[in-house]
Amino acid sequence: MLSLNSNRHALYLLTYQLVIVTKNRHTFITMEMMRKFKQLADFHFERWGCEILEVNGEEDHLTIIFSATPQVQLSQMINNFKLETTISWKRTTGHRDAGFSLWSSGYMLTTIGNIGSNNVFEYIVDQGRGENHLNH
Repeated sequence: MLSLNSNRHALYLLTYQLVIVTKNRHTFITMEMMRKFKQLADFHFERWGCEILEVNGEEDHLTIIFSATPQVQLSQMINNFKLETTISWKRTTGHRDAGFSLWSSGYMLTTIGNIGSNNVFEYIVDQGRGENHLNH
């Protein structure tokens, strides 16, 4: 089970699932590429103050589960990671097209929590029904 993190002003638990897909869903991610992407993810996400919990994928996509602090600019971090992996892939393969991108322009990012959204809604709805509720 994941525990709350803290900084000067907040307690937080921010865990995300990121899925990035190869351009046009081309199937060319090999096991060797996946190992390299895992290494790059560890380095890149740590540099942004995030912790990688899992990296995996298939021939046409990469899935990363990570935790982050509230200060992380997720879109900027993700786009930088996509750029870094594309540059690494170009160096490895000798690809010369300057405008080529390994990844599609979009991505999917979802939050992952310890409790389901139904529990959160139930908690919010039930507020004010107990002994210590606020009268408005």
